[in-house]
Amino acid sequence: MAWTLGQLRTFVTVVELGSMTRAAEQLGYSIGAVSQHMSALRRAVGSELLLRRGKGMVLAEAGRTLLPRARSILAAQKQAEMAMLGRDFRSEAIVTLGVFGSASTRALPSIVRALGELYPHIEVRAREINVETMSSAVIDGAIDLGIGINYPAVPLPPMRGLSWTTVASEDFGIVVPAGSTPPAGEELAEADWILPPAEELFGRAMRLATSAMGIAAKETHIVTDTAVALALAGTGLGLTLATPIMMSLGGPDVDLRPIAPASGQSGAEAGGREIIVLTSPDPADPVRAVAEVVAEVFRPRMGAMSFDHQWNRIRETNPDHSANYAQRWRTLAAAGHDIGGEARFVDAMAPRGGRILDAGCGTGRAGGLLLGEGHSVYGVDLDEFLIAVAEEDFPSGEWHTGDLAEFDFLGAGINDIDVAFCAGNVLSFLDPASRRQTLANIKSTLKSGGRFVAGFGAGRGYDFADFIEDVESTGMLVNLKLSTWELHPYEPDSEFLVLIAERV
Repeated sequence: MAWTLGQLRTFVTVVELGSMTRAAEQLGYSIGAVSQHMSALRRAVGSELLLRRGKGMVLAEAGRTLLPRARSILAAQKQAEMAMLGRDFRSEAIVTLGVFGSASTRALPSIVRALGELYPHIEVRAREINVETMSSAVIDGAIDLGIGINYPAVPLPPMRGLSWTTVASEDFGIVVPAGSTPPAGEELAEADWILPPAEELFGRAMRLATSAMGIAAKETHIVTDTAVALALAGTGLGLTLATPIMMSLGGPDVDLRPIAPASGQSGAEAGGREIIVLTSPDPADPVRAVAEVVAEVFRPRMGAMSFDHQWNRIRETNPDHSANYAQRWRTLAAAGHDIGGEARFVDAMAPRGGRILDAGCGTGRAGGLLLGEGHSVYGVDLDEFLIAVAEEDFPSGEWHTGDLAEFDFLGAGINDIDVAFCAGNVLSFLDPASRRQTLANIKSTLKSGGRFVAGFGAGRGYDFADFIEDVESTGMLVNLKLSTWELHPYEPDSEFLVLIAERV
């Protein structure tokens, strides 16, 4: 077949951009030249490559067969050029990555950032693909690789021309309006449910999950878009199921609660999903490199910790960091230094015998002092070593290891809180992707009129204006801004911010 590299390049560009006009603009050709390339390639192949569908185009059978091979030929030509120039041909390529909603929201920025650091010469082009058709998009060559979903309860069948690797797994939970308790028993069966269409894999998996809860869900709303389903659940129009990554498409109006399985069944039987990376069985080196980066971005999200918090990165670099941190505060206290400024501030805000949440409690240095003032104190921190110190030093408190963004406060009995506080620059150690979710989760613990107070310094990666906007996005009302825990007024050039907000 007497085709040319120019014709193959034009064909691939037309398919990727979905338009001869846009392909001409990108390639620097006239529309007539693009049309001539496509006609010559069609004659060389002896069959139609593209078919008109309304105003758009779809691949014909010959086009689906040619596309992945045309990409391989162009990649080989690029590799040969790079080899002749003495450059690393393995990392000089264009790779098309298929993504879907929650994967884009949660992981794509990290994927692009990691690729920029590890493989700066790989150009990644994201394509949003319906997750139900991600497999066929890889097989047909419409994308080089894709981030997809496999539901263990409704597993993907083996397919020729397709290989996949599981990079994360997560359980379903019940989505309810923020701060509310999910119904149980007969209430679940009587509730309205928001479900995907039954013919979709997600719809089948969700129905199997509700069956594992011992109910036949009342299918009141049939919704395909996860963001819409979460929005409906947030307004109280029904219950739905989601996973932690899916919740990134929601907002502060919804909470995710663990599923209580039916009698005689385990929580695992309620189901969940796996994040998978799909490629051809023998992908080219650049595609393989991108697949490895995607896997590494998702793998830290498996298990309890879904976010890449700075505190954890510090601990990985210095395994003694937590012990040194705890000892520093014990040394300061033993030397008579005042370490109770935040505790005195919170004590003044709380009623006598109040319920107080120490969010990011560390060693319990502030919460422990509040225990001494007669308050009930609940502390949560992701550092298990620091929690062990808090339990040893202040045994009358209730201390929990967990990520503030995802901790099930209601399940732990931490609700009707009078004052929740974050001291010691806690917020500056958060993964930026977790900030709004963390603030919304803390807000969910507060009683009506309960208050949230946080303080941290400037220049620590969390702009004060962004923080205030994030607090307001949860629906909390900002009451007061100060520049110290000693009540100095806040000025535009202040180097520290103490903010008080209220759940209204």
